[in-house]
Amino acid sequence: MEARNTQVRSPTTTGKVERWHKTVREEFLAAHEPFASVQALDAWVADYNTVRPHQALDMASPASRFSLRSSVLAGVVAEVPLRLPADLVALPGSSAPTGEASGVLIAEAVPVAVEVERVVPPSGNLTACGRQVWLGRARAGQTIIVWASATTMCVFSGQDLLKTHPVTLTSADLGRLMAGGGRAGRPAPAIALPSGPLAADAVVEVDRMVNNAGCVGLAGKLLSVGAPLAGQRVTLRIDAQTVRVIANGVLVRTKPSPLTPSQRGRLHGVRLARSPNAVTGRFPQVQRVVAGNGNLMVAGCKLQIGQVHRGKVVTIVLKDTRFRVLFEGEELSVHPRTLIKEVNRLRASGHIDYRI
Repeated sequence: MEARNTQVRSPTTTGKVERWHKTVREEFLAAHEPFASVQALDAWVADYNTVRPHQALDMASPASRFSLRSSVLAGVVAEVPLRLPADLVALPGSSAPTGEASGVLIAEAVPVAVEVERVVPPSGNLTACGRQVWLGRARAGQTIIVWASATTMCVFSGQDLLKTHPVTLTSADLGRLMAGGGRAGRPAPAIALPSGPLAADAVVEVDRMVNNAGCVGLAGKLLSVGAPLAGQRVTLRIDAQTVRVIANGVLVRTKPSPLTPSQRGRLHGVRLARSPNAVTGRFPQVQRVVAGNGNLMVAGCKLQIGQVHRGKVVTIVLKDTRFRVLFEGEELSVHPRTLIKEVNRLRASGHIDYRI
């Protein structure tokens, strides 16, 4: 072997060698104890070449993509002469290994997806599949289900999908999950994005935690979804024009989308929406007291209800284009919504009963 170095700051491998070094460090050195024998090392190499899915090969194994030439398959093997540098001498009596000694060890097959049960620790920060998943202290002590495949990890509470994270797992990793009390996983809980560019009319979903300022992060940008949602986990349904904010199954806001199709396809934890055309039937509701002059204010809009209803605590349904005013389940009036502004107060307080 002769080492040939290139000039400084002129890489010619475009990162292939560095990517291989990363794989060796993560899967070969850090995650394994020293191999006890050469056979164990051969088993790891066989698993890498024949079983482990590779993202660069569309999740196929190298053995399924590369085949021998027709001349080799026909039994015509061309001997390549050995060329050694001038300072090296071949050992006498050395020969190539025989076909019997060079047999390939095939690893045992494992399911495509594996499910395991885990208990959320008191800190609310669960470690699974080499990743830390924040579930919150409110879920401490609960038993959750971790669903893992070669590229995706999903966290369930019963049948409810809590989180989705991208991962890179080998068949050996899935085998260790099976050996640790796992079972064959259910079908993929989230619809995977298709390979290639995302269609312009595709509808995707992501889950985000709202910060104290009422904002969520999208593609390196902050998107305001409302201070009342601070600390809650919301689902953002994103299409070509709008971003719909869904909290606890309720559509709470609709905002213009600042993302391009390529940005939507690269969002962290993105998945295709299961029902792109479905619109949540429930809308946020607030309570207000009708003033003595028959008016009330909600979301920056003044609504004229009528003096006959003064003092009543009414319920207002906030839809995208209009307000519905209800009193004890009966609709009093419908008003157009001319201003989109977040609602900071949901309950009515300090009202006067004018009926006394």
